[in-house]
Amino acid sequence: MPNPLSSRTACCVVAVVISLVAHDANALGQWKVGVATVKITPTGPLWMSGYGSRTKPSEGTEHDLWAKALAIEDPNGRTAVLVTLDVVGIDLATSLAIRDTLEEKYGLGRDQVALNCSHNHSGPVVGRNLEGIYFLDETQWKHIDQYTAWLQGQVVAVVGEAIGNLVKCSLAWGQGRVDFAVNRRNNKHDEVERLRAQGQLEGPVDHDLPVLRVTDTDGHTTAIVFGYACHPTKLTGNYRWCGDYVGYAQLHLEKAHPGAVAMFWQGCCGDQTPWPRGGDDYAKAEKVGRQLADAACATLSKPLTEITGSLTTRYAEFDLKLDELPDQQRLNERANSKNRYEARWAKRLMEQIDSGKTPVQSYPYPVQVWQLGCGLTFVLLGGEVVVDYAVRLKAELGAERTWVAGYTNDVMTYIPSRRVRLEGGYEGTRAMMYYGLPSVWAPEIEEVIVAKVHELATTATIENGALRVGVDPHDGKLLELVDLGTKHNHVDSNADSGGLWELNVHVDGQPTVLTPSQSKSFRWEIMPKGQTLRLTWTEFELSGASGFTVEVTVGLEANALTSQWQIALTKPAEVAVRQIRFPRVFGLSQQENERLAVPAWLGQKANDPRSMLGGKDGRGRRLAWDYPGRMALQCLAYYGEGGSGLYAACDDTAARRKTFALWGATGGQVNYETVHYPENGATDQARYALPYRVLLGTFQGDWITAAERYRTWATDQRWAKESRLRKGLVADWVLDTGAWIWNRGPSPGVLPPAAALQKRLGLPVSVFWHWWHGCAYDIGFPEYLPPREGTEAFKQAAARAHDDGVRFIVYMNQRAWGMSSRSWKEEGAERFAVKGPDGRVRPEVYNIFTRQALASMCLATPFWRNKYAGLAEEAFKDLGVDGIYMDQACSHRACYDPNHGHPLGGGNSWMEGFRTLSNDIRNRTNADGRIVLAGEGCGEAWLPYLDLMLTLQVSRERYSSPTDPWEVIPFFQAVYHSYAVTYGSYSSLTMPPYDELWPAEFAPKQPLALLDRKYSRQFYLEQARAFVWGQQPALANFRPEHFDQRPEEIEYVMRLARVRSRATKYLLHGEFLRPPQLNAPEVTSDFSRLSIYAGQKSRLTSSQKQHPLAIAGAWRASDGDVAIALASIAEQALSLSLALDPAYYDLPKHAHVYRIDEAGRHPIGSFTSDKPTLKLELPPRQAWIIEFTEE
Repeated sequence: MPNPLSSRTACCVVAVVISLVAHDANALGQWKVGVATVKITPTGPLWMSGYGSRTKPSEGTEHDLWAKALAIEDPNGRTAVLVTLDVVGIDLATSLAIRDTLEEKYGLGRDQVALNCSHNHSGPVVGRNLEGIYFLDETQWKHIDQYTAWLQGQVVAVVGEAIGNLVKCSLAWGQGRVDFAVNRRNNKHDEVERLRAQGQLEGPVDHDLPVLRVTDTDGHTTAIVFGYACHPTKLTGNYRWCGDYVGYAQLHLEKAHPGAVAMFWQGCCGDQTPWPRGGDDYAKAEKVGRQLADAACATLSKPLTEITGSLTTRYAEFDLKLDELPDQQRLNERANSKNRYEARWAKRLMEQIDSGKTPVQSYPYPVQVWQLGCGLTFVLLGGEVVVDYAVRLKAELGAERTWVAGYTNDVMTYIPSRRVRLEGGYEGTRAMMYYGLPSVWAPEIEEVIVAKVHELATTATIENGALRVGVDPHDGKLLELVDLGTKHNHVDSNADSGGLWELNVHVDGQPTVLTPSQSKSFRWEIMPKGQTLRLTWTEFELSGASGFTVEVTVGLEANALTSQWQIALTKPAEVAVRQIRFPRVFGLSQQENERLAVPAWLGQKANDPRSMLGGKDGRGRRLAWDYPGRMALQCLAYYGEGGSGLYAACDDTAARRKTFALWGATGGQVNYETVHYPENGATDQARYALPYRVLLGTFQGDWITAAERYRTWATDQRWAKESRLRKGLVADWVLDTGAWIWNRGPSPGVLPPAAALQKRLGLPVSVFWHWWHGCAYDIGFPEYLPPREGTEAFKQAAARAHDDGVRFIVYMNQRAWGMSSRSWKEEGAERFAVKGPDGRVRPEVYNIFTRQALASMCLATPFWRNKYAGLAEEAFKDLGVDGIYMDQACSHRACYDPNHGHPLGGGNSWMEGFRTLSNDIRNRTNADGRIVLAGEGCGEAWLPYLDLMLTLQVSRERYSSPTDPWEVIPFFQAVYHSYAVTYGSYSSLTMPPYDELWPAEFAPKQPLALLDRKYSRQFYLEQARAFVWGQQPALANFRPEHFDQRPEEIEYVMRLARVRSRATKYLLHGEFLRPPQLNAPEVTSDFSRLSIYAGQKSRLTSSQKQHPLAIAGAWRASDGDVAIALASIAEQALSLSLALDPAYYDLPKHAHVYRIDEAGRHPIGSFTSDKPTLKLELPPRQAWIIEFTEE
């Protein structure tokens, strides 16, 4: 593997040093450290560990054995505890008992505790560690078990004491060198002196001596942690408790630094031995210990690197595979071996197999990584790790910032490298039997362990207790977005990844794409408060753009599940930045039952987004939604149903232009990005910073959970506070409307039907009026006047409608101008149309009969605003209309015409233009709030300007393909229901109409012919959706004869309208809540699809779809009362069971329950929170409001 310590890694180190210099004044005291010690010397004779040759228990104490704990707390309160033990090792059961107790008592997770054994061969046997080398009787094992239980308590106590001793401190570290360790596999002991003198010692070693110093606020050294990779086997024939050279080194360090606690952290010494080795000469052991202590003191006397930033702790435990078991013949041979250890091992294994028990085929191997800021990474491995691992990992992770230790958390056996495993010998194969494992490790052991270390270590991370964000320290790629509650990483580490950002720039007028891979220098640093990560790219390979710098900051707030992303560019002012794609998330990790929820106007959800994004050919497709416009809100959610979710959003309070996009790639990969458009390409700025943040977070739940998170922020923004509905500015007749009629053509087919329905319904009926205008639809805009039936006839019809109590709004597209119309040329409209980056008008063609194009007019130009406001003024003052339906209002077009006086490409000039236009209309009509402005679609940015929002998505099946992967959801309602009046649907009992001004040769034979009754369920479902989702009901293409021709359907519409009128505190002004689960049966029904552009040549498309026979909505009124809206479309009564969550709905313990129906409000019983399921019998095609009020 190539050494990844590239110039980029080096830059990281340089950046850390610079950061440390810059923040040195703040470094002191940003950490808290607590240290504690406790004796663990057995109080009586006990069997000593490490050598199978011993024949008796211990005979006294040379010096005490210790358990020592160092607790470290970073500025965010994140804690980790290092425990060092003067024992040869601990087994898994002992380790788990200690760590489980620490989690229970102190909340320390597995990742936060490291139990390191010095591998001292002059200490006691602990648990069943190295059980295979002892031949002990029951009494001796009982004493060992008693000691082990006592030791566990001592360790837990010393950790608690260390935590209690936490005080402000500073941390610094450095590395020295000492060379008494030799590789015992490659050098015979009696030849070492000669080979050393000749410089011919063979085999890898690790002579680094890492040292960590803890200094309190008074400048006193309170703790020294030091490590070395060498077996503590200076002593071999002794029977007295002693820490070997390791124990002596700690004693000498503590003597040299009074008041400090010295702690030894054993390295990867599996094949490393001290030279000279052996005997029971304690003075020789002390001499080596002094040599180690002196080297540590020398390191401490030199300048050390201060450690700033935050603490990141990671832990993984995975099944490390064993090789195949020996066959029966080989086991028989080994059972008869003269080696008593081997014979016992084989016999035990044979007994296990004969009893029907399958020997283990793997072992739960622990890997742990701690990162202290950007300056130091601890890699902590279980087992007797050979030195190859330390040499390799330091080379790959950076020797100047990596400290590798073995013997941590579990000493289960030797951990050979691939080389040692294939060579065999004691460390490679034979030692397994002494530890009781049934087989040797599989040959791939090294690659598996190293890969896991890289997975944990090669990420620059920040975390806050709820969320962890990690990037590649070499180039800044996003590698981790981990929900710490579920441990789910939303980024697939195996995915084909790209850069965190991409810039589309123009240098000297030439377009080019700039990516992180073009940077020669990358650095990262964790800022002093520890929850902000700063990434910087410089030295780009970009001709004509020297000095270009990209800086990204990622921030976390305490215990929040959302990260905040910002990007800033330092550049030559003349370089234009057309697009910023940031952040880019490559490889959303796959989950079961994936869903994608997007607030495209009302909202839509895909139930298999990965397949959809894969495209027909499996090579991927891109889906993008522009905001403001089709994207009603600045968020989306990609989640696994029952799993974890990715929440992506922006907190832009000025509604600037941006795009949310997902795209698929080969192999089912799904990627995400947000695209931003700087105003004028930021050409007038030497430094450009995105004026808002992108949010990436996680959640548990579904799209409603995501909507509720967004609602918390969104309803506190200006557009929500200035919503016309919330400010009481919406005309009373709109609020009182019981139902809408959406009819087209001259007044006789529009207004009288509304009056007829109003008379039958008993509630106000309002009209949404298309094709009243003098021009053909989708061709001749904006030549609306005079009306096609003539001005006088129109005014008389309007007066009669008003006399009948009918109000109406008329269609006027708010941005389209027909390019074939007479006025296009006469008025020079092209000058004021939206232009693309190439300076040309972008034609839009909707009318399939004439193929004549429309142009989008630029809302930022006074010309277009004056034109449109003048038409609206004339319609209101001269014709008597009650409002204007501004088609395509909730949409956005980017304009690049420099003559229009607005910033080019990006920004919020479109919304500023719409604000000015709506104010102009209201000022010109001088209507004291009586004129109503409605718009197509819905969007948060339009809340202060529109009285009504048309939400046609309840009828999605009428205009989408039968294979459409999307289903409609009330995403917008879940956020803003009580902030906007929504209405409308394509719900119709007839074929589409045909504009009489379109070419006669395309006209259908029977426009408005009744649809087959088999589509009635579709009609009912559309009406039911609108009802439970809090919309005003609407009926398209209504004729009075439908009372007789389709009485059941019309009665259903009126029933819903009447019930709704009695519950507007919920269905108009209420806050959307998660609907309860219904046990409603599902059926398969016929659905029709036919456009108004069908004409003669197109036929109705019929398809089938499965859907429930009853649906529900839930609402909370401003007074706290809660209601469930129910609508059945079944021909028979339904027995429904509503599972209610009293805590979510904030229901009182005891509540009155009422039913609101057409006839009024009726008490139907009571509800208690200990019985949260409500059972109801809902009559055929009935709609109810079930209301809960406090007793």
